[in-house]
Amino acid sequence: MMGLQGKVAIVTGAARGIGRAVAIRLAAEGVSVVACDLDPRAPWLKTDDFIKEPQSVMSVVDEIRSGGGNAVGIYADITVEGEVNDVITLALKEFGRVDILSNNAGVALTKLVHETTLEDWERVIRVNATGTFITCRAVARLFMDQRSGSIINTASIAGKTGTPSFGAYCASKAAVILLTNVLAKELAPFNARANCICPGMVKTDMWKKLNQEMGKYLQLKPGQTPMEKLLEATPISKPEEPEDIAGLVAFLASDDAYFITGQAINIDGGYESH
Repeated sequence: MMGLQGKVAIVTGAARGIGRAVAIRLAAEGVSVVACDLDPRAPWLKTDDFIKEPQSVMSVVDEIRSGGGNAVGIYADITVEGEVNDVITLALKEFGRVDILSNNAGVALTKLVHETTLEDWERVIRVNATGTFITCRAVARLFMDQRSGSIINTASIAGKTGTPSFGAYCASKAAVILLTNVLAKELAPFNARANCICPGMVKTDMWKKLNQEMGKYLQLKPGQTPMEKLLEATPISKPEEPEDIAGLVAFLASDDAYFITGQAINIDGGYESH
């Protein structure tokens, strides 16, 4: 156990993938979790590039509770300030405080820059960068008042090194990294921290879709998938599971990581090395 017992976390993008794994892991560590994600009944989700089978955040709440953990769920769009405020209000009503923010909500896009429409660009930036800003700003105020707290934003190795066909995504994740670095410096006087995690190839629904679309931008061997191509350049040459990422988030949320702030930590099997 990491000494997280009794803390309260908001986890965005908690219905699936990394966010879901983070919510479950934190709950297992004794954290009370406020899990949020989009309402799967929203009509536009049925045609969204990365949500072919919408899942409800309430399912992860049920899973946590069935395992003896403590969780509540709420439908919220992190790009809408009022809905983010509703998440904060719920957390304070149910648990009285917020100690951890784990930002995982995000979208990706596979298009060369000259193919990317303004609408494409604005959607990716709005969710990945602006949504992260809105949620971070909301909890930063709480953390400054209570003089404690930990923000863990999910960025990407794509926010450090550009990848053809990922222009909008790379730009959005680079923004998350720099925003987090600034937050770390602003929050340090208040005994609060902010860090990024930078995953590589993680087996999620998003990667399933990317695996179908990236082939035209890579020189692949017959029968080779884009993920297999990228893993050739990865020392630990196997895909990550969401649970692998969740372990790092739990550590960064804990008091054991007190002197770690302002960092963008690669968790990618060695693909991105500095």
